[in-house]
Amino acid sequence: MKGHQRLKVSLLIGLGLGLVWANRAMALPCQEMSTACVDQLTELAIANSPEYDLLARQVTLAEDQLSQTRNRRWTHFLTLDPLRLGANLLGGGDVGRARQTATELELQRDSLAQRQTEINQRLQQSIANLLLQYEQQQQQENLATQRLDTHQQRLSTIETEYLAGNHTLEQMLPLWERTDELKMLVQQHQHQQQQTLQTLRALVGLRDR
Repeated sequence: MKGHQRLKVSLLIGLGLGLVWANRAMALPCQEMSTACVDQLTELAIANSPEYDLLARQVTLAEDQLSQTRNRRWTHFLTLDPLRLGANLLGGGDVGRARQTATELELQRDSLAQRQTEINQRLQQSIANLLLQYEQQQQQENLATQRLDTHQQRLSTIETEYLAGNHTLEQMLPLWERTDELKMLVQQHQHQQQQTLQTLRALVGLRDR
């Protein structure tokens, strides 16, 4: 049992080292739970979002079409047809259709812009949740590390006594197993942090090199 636990600890340590090197290759500009960091990472996430980019291009297209429609509105009065001119002067005819087209384009543009806002808010919330999760995982690692340090300090004294013949092997085995368990717990918390950072990096467009 003890050998199996030591193997798991070694595997976790190896995985942790691999993730540390990955972190160095894909460093986030910030990773603390703060308004400034959330805003900074949200900007990167928006720039990395294909959905947001598509909406932005659609908004630009709608605005261009709206501008063209408005700019051409006066040309509808340039007609020699008296009935057509009269309808335009009264706000109907070509002028009325142009106004209707402009209204539809405005609604389309506003709808697209609203979807952009929703994506922005969703990304911002996701990033805030991940940063908060990372902060909590750091706190859990710190607590686990403190417990490990306290245990190892106590174990050091007991091992000295064991070498002096004051304890049996049966008494020592559970203490050594507890050391492995605490080391594994620390590594698990570190692994969870690296996974959270990987999720953040993917969200803002940082990939493996």
